[in-house]
Amino acid sequence: KEEITENSAKSSLVNEPHRKGNIILGSFRNKQNALNFRNQLKSEGYNNVEIIPYNSTYRVAVVEINSKEKIYYQLKSIRKKYPNAWLIFISE
Repeated sequence: KEEITENSAKSSLVNEPHRKGNIILGSFRNKQNALNFRNQLKSEGYNNVEIIPYNSTYRVAVVEINSKEKIYYQLKSIRKKYPNAWLIFISE
């Protein structure tokens, strides 16, 4: 997995085949905290919420998109409530 900031990602090709982007809203060392946050997000209306294990943490992600324009639109919208949200791009 490759972590990319918003500015550096804009210059990369997200629309390449076999690459997807996720918006991360939180990262937790405790799995139960990640589960609680996932449940909170679902109760707020986020449908596509997943927990991604990464090293010794659990990242809570929403939205899985292959389009650069769509993911930046979603990130901008999500950051109104969760200003520390960030993107990761994953090669499949």
